[in-house]
Amino acid sequence: TVLRSRVQEKTAALEDLVDKLKKSEGEYRDTLLNLPVGIGLYTQPERPFLYNEAFLNLFKTQEGKVKGTHAGYYLVDAEGQRLSLAEYPPNWVFATGREIHNRTVGICLEGKGINTWVKVDAFPQWNDQKEVYQVVVMLVDISAHKLAEQALLESEEKFYKAFRHSADIIGIASFKDGRYVEVNDTFLETFGFGPEEVIGRTSLEIGLWADEKQREDLIFLLHAARKARNREVVWQKKSGEHRTGLYSGEVINIAGQDYILFVWHDITERKLAEEHLRQVNSELERKVELRTQDLLAMNEELQA
Repeated sequence: TVLRSRVQEKTAALEDLVDKLKKSEGEYRDTLLNLPVGIGLYTQPERPFLYNEAFLNLFKTQEGKVKGTHAGYYLVDAEGQRLSLAEYPPNWVFATGREIHNRTVGICLEGKGINTWVKVDAFPQWNDQKEVYQVVVMLVDISAHKLAEQALLESEEKFYKAFRHSADIIGIASFKDGRYVEVNDTFLETFGFGPEEVIGRTSLEIGLWADEKQREDLIFLLHAARKARNREVVWQKKSGEHRTGLYSGEVINIAGQDYILFVWHDITERKLAEEHLRQVNSELERKVELRTQDLLAMNEELQA
């Protein structure tokens, strides 16, 4: 009777433990299925046996299709190069036993190209024989970030092309000490310098200013207002020839450092044309005055 009682107690305790384990597994499964990030559990390469809705949504496919080798999708790396099956995160972890952290992967639908960009973390789980028996894969959707990154790269490329090939002179200089960080080809061609003569040096060091007072006034304005618009200044070429331009600049912040982004529009020919026009008008006025005096003199003679 005592033995039977003890057996019944142990049996009841074991059943209670099994119930708790089942409950714990159920809670674990529910937690897993409701996580906002994609979770997939693999017991063999390419075939997840358990995954949540977020995981399924990232592949934009039906439940039955995500488990097969030919599921209608393929993966690419961060540069868009197609991955081999051996490089697929769960396959790679099964083969190497190593973890994957924060790897960028693109999920592509066959015939449609990249559908979703994700950050991948994958972890092996080991059995008593020190074999990988399961791989946990976590996927975080970074498509919006990737699109923003691509837009930024395209914007930077457009800016670079506009900067490099602009007909106007464009440059970037340190706001702290005035040393040139970058200038475009038009700057170099107009003033006759090589890039090694300009980059890392100041406008004073290369003898750019024809009028030191104009430089001082411009520096004062940039410190006071952090921008300048259409200021007429005279710069000089390496040969000493003067050129007149309209200077516009603004203080910008890049990676915590202040720089001056400036544009200089050459108006030398326009100024020469204006001066020539003034001279022509002056000469015309002089001739009109002389002709008027001649006519007045003739009129006086006729009246005498």
